[in-house]
Amino acid sequence: MNDVIETRGLAKSFGRVHAVVDANLIVPSGSIYGLVGANGAGKSTLLRLVVGRFQPSSGEVYVLGENLSAISPKLLYERLHYIAGDIGAYPDLRVAEMLNVARLMYRKWDKTREAQLLEAFSLPTKQRIRHLSKGKQMQLRFVIGLSARPEILVLDEATNGLDPVVKQQLLHLVLEAAAADEMTVLFATQQLEEIERMADHVAVMANGRIISAQTLDSLQERIHEVCCVLDRPVSAQLLQHPNVLRIWRQGTYLSLVVDGDVDVWKHRLTSVNAEYIDVHSLDLYELFHIMMEEEGYRRDRVHFS
Repeated sequence: MNDVIETRGLAKSFGRVHAVVDANLIVPSGSIYGLVGANGAGKSTLLRLVVGRFQPSSGEVYVLGENLSAISPKLLYERLHYIAGDIGAYPDLRVAEMLNVARLMYRKWDKTREAQLLEAFSLPTKQRIRHLSKGKQMQLRFVIGLSARPEILVLDEATNGLDPVVKQQLLHLVLEAAAADEMTVLFATQQLEEIERMADHVAVMANGRIISAQTLDSLQERIHEVCCVLDRPVSAQLLQHPNVLRIWRQGTYLSLVVDGDVDVWKHRLTSVNAEYIDVHSLDLYELFHIMMEEEGYRRDRVHFS
C-alpha cells in the first residue's frame, strides 16, 4: 500500500502559539484515517497545512508522492478535495449555479453521481446558498466533493453541528464513495463514534503534537486493564514503570492500565504473588481519555451542593 500523504517534522506557529509541533504522519492509500483530539489540539491547523491553506513554519508535506510546494494548485485541487465545517463559498450563487461552476473545475466530474446525490438530499437547486440551512449547505459541499471523485478527501470537522440524521447520511455516503473509488479519506473530528464507525487508522493529537498514530486495531490490542488481588503494597518500581498508564487500588484489589504485552504484565504480577489476575479490553472512549490524561489534559469533576 502506497502512502498518499506524509508529513515530516511539520510545524506551524502563530506568534508565540505553537499550533502544530514536529508532526510526522503517514496516510496509506485507500485508508480512512481519523484525526482526533480535544479543542485546540491542532487538528484543523494540521489539515490546512496538508491541503496547502497554511504555509508551514518548518517541515515538509508530501501529497501523492510529491512535495506539496512543487504541486501546481490546479492539479492539487483536482486530486485532493477539502471540506471544512466552518468554511463556505459563493453564498450569493444559486445551488444550480454553484454546480455549474464545479463541473468546469473538476476534470473527473461524475454527472450521474451528482444527480443521485441531489435527489438523495432533495437540494433546492434554484435557491441561493446563503438561504440554505447549515445542513443543506454541508450537503451541497458533499455533493461537490463526492461528484468530483478526488483521490483524497479531507474533512475538517465537516459534520459538526449537523442533526444526527444528516450526519449519518453524509458519513455513510463517504464510506460508499471511498469503497467505490478506492479514495483515501483523512478526517478530523472530536466525535469518537465517528472514529469507531469509519476509521481503520487513527492519530491522536494533544497540544499540537501527534501522540499516537497507528491502526485502530493495533491501538485497541496494545492497551489493556489488568486487574488482580494483591495483599501487599505496590512496589515503587511497578508504580513508576513507563508503561503503566493508570493505577487504582482499593484494599487488596489492584487495577493497572498498561501499554504492552499483557503476558509480560501477568508474569510481573505473579512474581509478586498477585492472585486472580484478569485482563480487560478498553473501548475507544477509555483509551482516548487515558491518553489525554497522560498528556496532562484533565478536567476536575464539578460537585453541586
